[in-house]
Amino acid sequence: DRISKILFDDCYAPALIIGGDKDHIHILYAQPRNWSVDGIVNFVKKRSSEWMQSKKGFEDFAWQESYGAFSVSRSHDEFEKEYIRNQKQFHKDISFKDEFREFLKKHEIDYHEKDLWE
Repeated sequence: DRISKILFDDCYAPALIIGGDKDHIHILYAQPRNWSVDGIVNFVKKRSSEWMQSKKGFEDFAWQESYGAFSVSRSHDEFEKEYIRNQKQFHKDISFKDEFREFLKKHEIDYHEKDLWE
């Protein structure tokens, strides 16, 4: 898939799994030492937007400006992969926005609602 190719070929950041639902995407990847998280995210957003617009005919496609990024121990890879595989089923019970807010609160991460969604 295209995002996996961008991550590995261009950033040397192997994508372990990519998935999501209609309004969001999750990417579990191995963070390379020579790229920042912000650099990876912005590079993937830019390259995938160009691809969607030129190759897939979605001229108006664009990512939202903000994003959430969280580091996890490699010992949790299988748990995270299972979570990502089951996004469509999971979000039948709770919306992505509500889940994200709960996650931020649970981990005591300060946020402003207006900054989360564009």
